[in-house]
Amino acid sequence: MSIKKNLIYIIMPILMLVITLTYLFIGLNSKTINYFLPKRGLIVLTVILVSYCLAFSSKIFQSITNNKLLTPQVMGYDSLYILFQTLIAYFIGSTVQISRITDFFVAIGLMILFSLILNTIFRKLLSKKIYILLLIGTILSQVFKSITSFIQVVMDPNEFSHLEGKLIPSFNNVNTNLVYISLVIVILLAIISAFDYKRYDVMQLGYETSINLGINHKRLVFKAQIIIAALVSISTALVGPLSFVGILVVTVTNMLLKTYKHKYHIIFSTMLTITVLMLSILVVNYFLKSTTSVNVILNLVGGLGFLILLLNQAKKGA
Repeated sequence: MSIKKNLIYIIMPILMLVITLTYLFIGLNSKTINYFLPKRGLIVLTVILVSYCLAFSSKIFQSITNNKLLTPQVMGYDSLYILFQTLIAYFIGSTVQISRITDFFVAIGLMILFSLILNTIFRKLLSKKIYILLLIGTILSQVFKSITSFIQVVMDPNEFSHLEGKLIPSFNNVNTNLVYISLVIVILLAIISAFDYKRYDVMQLGYETSINLGINHKRLVFKAQIIIAALVSISTALVGPLSFVGILVVTVTNMLLKTYKHKYHIIFSTMLTITVLMLSILVVNYFLKSTTSVNVILNLVGGLGFLILLLNQAKKGA
């Protein structure tokens, strides 16, 4: 068993590095490397940031809700961020010209506030069946999308054109300034979160047990919700919504790692997510000739995987 564990920890980073380096240097020569390598490097940096955001937010959200089928994306957090961006453009854009960075921070603030409200509601429902929570998340996501679509239809065409440029990001069209600002935020949040990994480990034992072992459960959940909301906002702002990548990566990590420690799960999940995203970019750019986007492929495969996961969970429940 220990040999298999060691193999997993060795193979995963090697696979990640091979795929990443392949993307960085494929098709380059002495004439083109100076132009394309910095652009690809920015995309790799974006992938790393998004991967950590997805891995951390998904794993910690499952820990604080004590449920293996819930992630912020499944509960509609990414749709909520897009709704806030649309509201900002509709109510403020016509009277005040604000920068992309400013409305990014405003949207993060609104996300954090609303996520705390949702947390209060969800906490009362955690004792209910998982499918009720999944249904609530699906309904909320559709409600957010419907409100967003309605506002976009009635807003000024010029403002919508400006908004569309922000709401349709991709791995091949990232905002450089936003990436560097996100890098600083993610590093700070990662450092802050690292001190709570052992507390998250204890939290998995259950609410009453963690309280008896000295964990301030409410404070830890409150802090985690703020960090999760910020990370989901960053991920969505950089590359758009990736609804099912987080839950699939965390599920695979739970299957491969036979440890309860969050620090190992988050590191491994981040590496696995980087591998999946870089492989998807390679497939779309060089095999599908950019006829579709990475987001479409990931959401399609992720959606099918999530359905399979739900069916397996239903069989176990039966």
